[in-house]
Amino acid sequence: MSRRGLKRLEGERVVLQTKDDRSLRGVLARVHADSVAVSNFEYLDEAKAQDLPGEALVLFDNLSWVHRLAPAG
Repeated sequence: MSRRGLKRLEGERVVLQTKDDRSLRGVLARVHADSVAVSNFEYLDEAKAQDLPGEALVLFDNLSWVHRLAPAG
């Protein structure tokens, strides 16, 4: 997906998969020139997933794919 395509997903709940095999679920907060910021996120591959405060930055060089989650309801 292009960076411009990712901009359309800002504010949406997404799952990100990184090239180092980490999965994050959260809100795509911002798309930067070299990375994306995910807020209200959790790592899905942890033994016990829990919401983490703040934001996670994922560099485009380490981003495999992004999946938009359907809205609840």
